[in-house]
Amino acid sequence: MTHAHRSTRSRARPTRLALRLLAASAPFLLPIASAQDIALDRVMLDLAAHRTNIGLLEINTDSIVYTEASGLVRTARLSDLAAIYAPLPAPPLDPAAAWIELTDGQRFIGQLAPGGENADGVGWDSPIFGPLHFPLDLVRAIVLDQNAARPTDIGADDTLVLRNGDVLTGFIEHIGPFAEIDSGSRPVRIPIDRVAVAIFSNEPRHRAGLFVWLADGTIARVVSLRTDGSLVELARPPAHPDTEANAVAPARRVPMSQLLAVVADAAVIIPLASITPVAQPASPERRWTPPARFGSPLGQPLDAATIELPGPMRIEWLLPPGTRSLIFDALLPEHSRTWGDCEIVVAAHASGLDRELARVRLFDLQPSATVIARFPPEAVRVSITLEPGRFGPAQDRALLRGALLLIEP
Repeated sequence: MTHAHRSTRSRARPTRLALRLLAASAPFLLPIASAQDIALDRVMLDLAAHRTNIGLLEINTDSIVYTEASGLVRTARLSDLAAIYAPLPAPPLDPAAAWIELTDGQRFIGQLAPGGENADGVGWDSPIFGPLHFPLDLVRAIVLDQNAARPTDIGADDTLVLRNGDVLTGFIEHIGPFAEIDSGSRPVRIPIDRVAVAIFSNEPRHRAGLFVWLADGTIARVVSLRTDGSLVELARPPAHPDTEANAVAPARRVPMSQLLAVVADAAVIIPLASITPVAQPASPERRWTPPARFGSPLGQPLDAATIELPGPMRIEWLLPPGTRSLIFDALLPEHSRTWGDCEIVVAAHASGLDRELARVRLFDLQPSATVIARFPPEAVRVSITLEPGRFGPAQDRALLRGALLLIEP
């Protein structure tokens, strides 16, 4: 049902000499200590699924300036990259944090804006972006108490989860000082301080365009970004869709170190864990294996939640059109390294046949490996299989971290 509403280190700017040399596209060598002092540790992922650890110096709408491990300073076009992101998960969210999630995956930490009810949307105050307004048709969830249990089986109706654990379903009419939900018999008005979570049944929308991830948990689509000293300036699209096409909201500044990830076009990268698997059979040697476990995307680089394979099994996903590669890190958990010995196999179903694309072995002397699989153009499905090794299935389990699908631009 859709809503057709009724009504880590701060950085300094490179020297002028450095900028002149960069403008001439000639890499040069900074003193290593200097480069380490001003660069942020980040990962650069290109469109061919190659990862490079870099020191990020500057990032703008069209380009980045970075140091290689050798200390050479280089530039790259942002559009030639799939993503720039922090190598480690973000710090946990403030336990008291509230947020609003939109149907395209944007998330704004903050609080409900004070004021009267608005049938056309909801007001939100973001400490970073200021006052915001969103039509209810574009809202996926409003989380006012992150400790509340959220239903896992969401049907065709909107859902209100109250702080006392009660759950109401129907059609959410208003969100303001009161939440009003029509359950079919009569509207029910509930003071907003009694509401923990509001979940809307609006259809999800694909991400597209320039997206940023910030250390407070915010994920936002922006129209531009610009490094200014130790700060980065972010400009969002206009608050109201009927504003002039070339208008932007007032730019906001955050410390450069708070910019955890940037993608030039969010349409080219999809976290594998965000797609519901179509099958999870156990391996032929076992009658049953628990289903894969999916971690929370909160705080994970680019929302790539960890996928745990608890034993020998295969898990399958349908591929989005245009998918050309998959990259992830496979890890044998520490508690499984006494007897654990297994192989992770990635295969694609294409032209009626299953084709093996990648295989890595995990055991005590090699507990982790990076997996890159490149898909043939006709691939429609991908499977990841955990196969038991020399000791059989004992302690065979694996974590798939940072699993990302790269889509043809």
